[in-house]
Amino acid sequence: MKKPQAMRKWRIHIIRKKAQLLGTVEAPDADAAIKAAIKTFDVPVRDQRRLTAQPLEGRDAAAFSGDCDGCCAGACPRRAPA
Repeated sequence: MKKPQAMRKWRIHIIRKKAQLLGTVEAPDADAAIKAAIKTFDVPVRDQRRLTAQPLEGRDAAAFSGDCDGCCAGACPRRAPA
């Protein structure tokens, strides 16, 4: 019997001239995170190949609330307290 994979938080970026943060999703692996991001953020078909997933680990994963849109360069007032 297969053991269920643990869910992790992933930071999703879209690559343009510079990477732009779309937000975070929870998924067991990077491929599943990108699929979840496509649904969550309504990414158009033409941009789906431009998505990247970066795992949030340690303090980042615990402190990141998941609803930051990157507008404040990491000093988000919507961030959960560490």
